[in-house]
Amino acid sequence: MPELVGVALGSFGDPEFPAPTQSVWTKDMHRWLTLPETIVAFEEAPPKPR
Repeated sequence: MPELVGVALGSFGDPEFPAPTQSVWTKDMHRWLTLPETIVAFEEAPPKPR
C-alpha cells in the first residue's frame, strides 16, 4: 500500500501532530489500552485494496 505511511505512536512529542485514523495489529496491543471509537482498527494487517 504505497499510498499509506505508518508512524509508531509516540514517535513525536508534538501535541499538534495529527491524531491517527487507524490502528493495525490490535491483537498484540496492551490489554489496558482503549482505542477511541473513531479509530478504524484491524486485528492484523488491513486488507489490501482491490
